[in-house]
Amino acid sequence: MADNLEVLLKEAINFLEKKIPFLPKIGIVLGTGFSELAKKFTIQLKLPYREIPHFPVPTVESHSGNLIFGFRNGKEVAVLEGRVHYY
Repeated sequence: MADNLEVLLKEAINFLEKKIPFLPKIGIVLGTGFSELAKKFTIQLKLPYREIPHFPVPTVESHSGNLIFGFRNGKEVAVLEGRVHYY
């Protein structure tokens, strides 16, 4: 089980390393009611969760399900637009 998880994580990491334009300094999770905040960032890359290997996708319809890399006030930011619920 742990070996398989490591393989899955490495596949996701390899995918992201080829796509992301920079290493973010700040990470933000936008949950219910906060999706409008995503518009406040200067977006460099917006990846739907479904395109990231082995990444969970939101089951709540109102959660967008995007991983965003951008800037806010000159800071490099990664934003999870939509949380994943495990219940």
